[in-house]
This record gives sequence, structure tokens and C-alpha cells, in this order.
Amino acid sequence: MKTLVMTDVTKAFGGVTAVSNVRLEVEEGRIHGLVGPNGAGKTTLFNLITGVLTPNSGSIQFQGRNLDGLKPHKRTALGICRTYQNIKLFKSATVLDNVMVAMPYRMRSAILQLAIKSPFREIREEKEVRERAGALLDFVGLYEKRNHVASALPFGDQRRLEIARALATKPRLLLLDEPCAGMNQAEKEPMVRLIREIRERQATVIVIEHDMGMICQICDVITVLNFGVVIAQGLPDSIQKDPLVIEAYLGDEKLGYDE
Repeated sequence: MKTLVMTDVTKAFGGVTAVSNVRLEVEEGRIHGLVGPNGAGKTTLFNLITGVLTPNSGSIQFQGRNLDGLKPHKRTALGICRTYQNIKLFKSATVLDNVMVAMPYRMRSAILQLAIKSPFREIREEKEVRERAGALLDFVGLYEKRNHVASALPFGDQRRLEIARALATKPRLLLLDEPCAGMNQAEKEPMVRLIREIRERQATVIVIEHDMGMICQICDVITVLNFGVVIAQGLPDSIQKDPLVIEAYLGDEKLGYDE
């Protein structure tokens, strides 16, 4: 079953075409890599999928539903969530609060509390939210730091916290925008394991990364963009050997692990 289908999607900004006639199919339960040089159109695709941008032409379907005209928060409610290349946390809030605020039933609970003025319901709902947030933090390895202020976390932990917050929305499709950016190889390995574990939780994942070695290690399928056009798509082994991909990365040395 296909989780996401993009058909002939084009997005232009003035006279500049960021993505052109992109066709992309993402199978359910897969880790799908999206790679390409800087300016290739990768983040633009994420913005189109999440509804931040509207395509000039083409269509985007999620689990068989056309997303045309659907606002970003509605897409999140359907099960699409993302992280960002530049980390966007509530830095003055605690690690736990950063995850709790993303939980979809938290707002419904608050509305019910106002309507019925029940302190018992408030206590019960608050406990459920805290327990679930704690479980997500345990999953990403941050439970012991749950009461720390988010801004005090090391860079790698802030990446993990952003992923935990995204998982709090219960995504069926999780978009990760350069989750290993700024990390050395030793720091990347735990993130690779975490992404695989997310897939085991029955979420489909699309990952943007520049490190082709890391992408080839974790992805089932890879799509390569260059100047807004899909130049290759397939299994990691075939992508590594594709002459257009090698040319786009200015030499086959770019297809190995970053040090």
C-alpha cells in the first residue's frame, strides 16, 4: 500500500522553479530517503507535503486522500508530521512539556474541563498525558532528562527531543529533515538505530540527508533530486552506482560516509 503519492508536482517562486513535475511514491512501512545537493528542492517537497506551500500544479495524496487545499494542522491530524533542519523547540520549557504540548488530545481535554469543571477529570487526563510523554522520552533515550530545560540539552539530544515531540502527534508519515546534521559518525549511529525503531512502530519515514552512506544504510528506497528534478530512484545499491547521482554529488567520494 502506498502511503504518499505525488504526481507531477511543480512549485515555482517567481521565475525560479524549485521542483518540477516530481513523481514520488512512498510505500507504507518503508524508510524512504530523499537526497540531493543544496538547493535541489528537498525541503520544498517537505513543505508541499505538509501544506506549508501549495503546488502550482500536480497532486499529492496521503493514504488515498487528496490533500489539495488542506491546511497544515489538518494534515497533522491525518497523520503527517515533520522535524526541521533548524531545530524548533520551546527552548525555555522543560523536555517533558515540549512533548506534552504536541499531544492531540491535550486541547480536547482542556475544553472538556472548562465545560464540566471536573478536577478529577483534569487530574486523570494530566496523568495520562504525562505518562505517554514519559514513554516517548524513554523511547528516544531522554527520560532521565525530562525535567531539564530544553535549551540546556546537548545538540544531539535536542534532535531526539524534536523527534519525540513529532511522535507525540501519532504520525503515520514522519518527515525527518536532516536529523543527523551537525553530528559526527559516532553520534549518527544512535540516530540511525532510532529511525529504524520508529519504522518498527509502524510509521512510514521520509528522511532528507546529505550523508549518502548513512542514507544507504537505513533506507529501503532512495529518491535523488537535482535542480528540482528527480534524477534517480531505486534501491540503495543502484543509487550508489548511478552516474547521474555521482555527477550530482561531484564525484563518487561523496557517496561514502561523512567523517
